[in-house]
Amino acid sequence: MNDRDVLLQSIFLRLQEAPFSISSRQAEELEAQPSAALLQLLYDIFAYLDPSMALDVQHCPEKDRMLRTVEFLDLLDCPLLDNARWGEDAVVQGLREGRKTVIYPLMAWCLENPFDLRRRACLSRCLSPVEISNKYLKRNMALSELYGRFRELQNEFISVHKALKEARSEQFLGPHEMRKVLKQLENEHFQIRKKLEEMKRAGQEEEGFDEVLAATISMREEDAKARELDRRLAREDEALATAKQRLRAVRGRVDAGRGVRQGQSMTVVDAATAWIAVEALQQEVWGLRCRMTDNLHRDVEQKLGDDFEPMGRQRRPEQELAILGAKPRRQGQAGAWEGYREYEAGKEGGGRESRTWGQERGGSGEEDVQRAAGMEKAAASVPLGRSSRGAGPGGPGLEMTEEGARRQLKEEKLRLRPMMELLKQKRREVALLEEEHRSCLALVGGRVGNEEGEGEVGEEGGAQARMLRAREMAALMSLLRVKVSVCEEGQAGDQGGVQVAEAAGVER
Repeated sequence: MNDRDVLLQSIFLRLQEAPFSISSRQAEELEAQPSAALLQLLYDIFAYLDPSMALDVQHCPEKDRMLRTVEFLDLLDCPLLDNARWGEDAVVQGLREGRKTVIYPLMAWCLENPFDLRRRACLSRCLSPVEISNKYLKRNMALSELYGRFRELQNEFISVHKALKEARSEQFLGPHEMRKVLKQLENEHFQIRKKLEEMKRAGQEEEGFDEVLAATISMREEDAKARELDRRLAREDEALATAKQRLRAVRGRVDAGRGVRQGQSMTVVDAATAWIAVEALQQEVWGLRCRMTDNLHRDVEQKLGDDFEPMGRQRRPEQELAILGAKPRRQGQAGAWEGYREYEAGKEGGGRESRTWGQERGGSGEEDVQRAAGMEKAAASVPLGRSSRGAGPGGPGLEMTEEGARRQLKEEKLRLRPMMELLKQKRREVALLEEEHRSCLALVGGRVGNEEGEGEVGEEGGAQARMLRAREMAALMSLLRVKVSVCEEGQAGDQGGVQVAEAAGVER
């Protein structure tokens, strides 16, 4: 018997087994079948290994059939494709022409271990890698997300398949193990029946055996019920312990939220304690909110620069005067701006007259500043331990805690915040106005010098205009600083600062 007969004999034997289960007569007639029938049988075997390979040889296009066949054999790592004698080209050519020298070796390889090849085909179809260039993944985000999802599903499939394999190895028993277990159970059953018959024959000679047997059976049933009740009681105790633990955790969170110390009974907490706890929480929330607002305001002010300093670090009027290079206040500064406007309108003579008129009209500038400083000092002298209503003729003042005073001060600050924003806007306008004044004064001084001929009057007019400008800007910045400082303290002096600014006649 040559190698070809041995190969055919192995193919015939395996085709008679499951899952193909063909008759011996059909197996013997296989050699007499034409090449087309053998080729269709080969693809039926392929279809058992992978259902996607089910096709009709006569109606399927040859090119498509060859591509699918080569891909399938490569996926299963068929050794005939890498064999030096055969090779991929020889296999493809033999399948195209229906050569039995190629069909029989492929049948023998597929029927050698069909269950392992079927599992390999399933795993290879799900876990075969897909190579995509990185440049395409970087350009197309949708493709990158889809590829990432594909890799995640592959990893999930691997983990699930591994768990299934372990479960099957633990629970699945082969045919031989199953026969051993069945034989052992049959032996135990025979021994138990034999023992029962012997006990019945021995008990028939004793009186009251049936009553004792019934009592024994009932006792065993009751013991089984008792054991079941014990197991149920253990489960209920465990659930109760878990519920108690959750209740303690919830009570702990409630006690922490209400300010009640751990271990104190919830029934002794009256309404007054609850309201005190609520007020403490509200004060804490209010303080954190004010702190957040102040810190944010300060950070924004610092980023804007030194020209817009935070309200808590405002420079005093004396510091502004020192920065501007001006001397302390003099009488007539409040009306200097109006005098300058008259000077600009009247050109040569009107400027001197308007300056005199401004001095006469601005005699109350120093008095306004003194009034604002007095109001600021009075607001700062209010003690924190007393209410702003103070003590009157009817009795002593209402006592007030330091925390309440701070909260009231914060409320006043929040109420006066829009006014502070307005003042900062005015400061910006003053800076722009200063630049405009500088250019206008230079132009006016030049015009006056040209009209006098010799330039003496022009120089005198320019010097006077610069002096008026310096004094006016110093007065304006001082009044704004006084108003800001009064608003910052949050007392009644804010209204006085507004009145001082209005009485001083500061106009844009």
